[in-house]
Amino acid sequence: MTFYDRVPISAEEDLAEVYHGNTRFYRYQEERRPIDEVADADLPPVDVRSYASDIDGRQGLPAPQPLSSALTATIMTRTSRRDLTGTALNLADIATLLAHTYGVPNGGDGDSGEAASPTMPPRRTVPSAGARYPLEWFVVDRGLGGLGGGIHHYHPPSHALEVVDRRAQAADAAFAAFLDQPFLDHAAAIFMVGAQFGRTCVKYGERGYRLILLEAGHAMQNLQLAAHAAGLGATALGGFIDDELNALVAMDGPDEGILAAVAIGQLA
Repeated sequence: MTFYDRVPISAEEDLAEVYHGNTRFYRYQEERRPIDEVADADLPPVDVRSYASDIDGRQGLPAPQPLSSALTATIMTRTSRRDLTGTALNLADIATLLAHTYGVPNGGDGDSGEAASPTMPPRRTVPSAGARYPLEWFVVDRGLGGLGGGIHHYHPPSHALEVVDRRAQAADAAFAAFLDQPFLDHAAAIFMVGAQFGRTCVKYGERGYRLILLEAGHAMQNLQLAAHAAGLGATALGGFIDDELNALVAMDGPDEGILAAVAIGQLA
């Protein structure tokens, strides 16, 4: 058996198990598949998704505020919180959470101070396989946050938000897609994470999907720790109607889509 052999799917097998098995790496004495299928120089540039035709279509966010809570205390005391009040998040809160979740630190300079190249974009606050940064973050505000309602997309290079859909009905539809969980009635906002799968899979093939899910987990933990350090309540959300959320943010489903979300609000 070689790496390229594929396990067939039968009616008795679980699709997730088959996928996991078919994306394993194997070590052979004479044959080995390199982990990096495509050299960085041959990769297409990382195309940051945008919902605005130009910079004028973006709402610049305030600079993120430092979070003073000690890291150990934050990690050890973080817990999912559903006892939310429905009180608004202000724009500074939203900016701080997004910057800590998936922002571009230090104005985009790398650790060496060198500017990023088109195929090696500015680093973010989470590790990303091949520095491909496939994730897209959205904020759903039902009018309880500092955005005036609607669905908004975070543009990390400019630390700005772009309007996806300003209508209150769009935000209500997004909240309803999370299976109408009652505690969401008191959440100020839902932060949704999606991905453009091709950004990572163009380099790592089928294995790339595993790596994207890991990156989403890194970013979601950043968000929940930042929320806790800021005195806010946060709960991760994994249950939702995929097609409904994808349609609301103009993601096609097969090539890009929403992966998970975090509900955030002021604590009671």
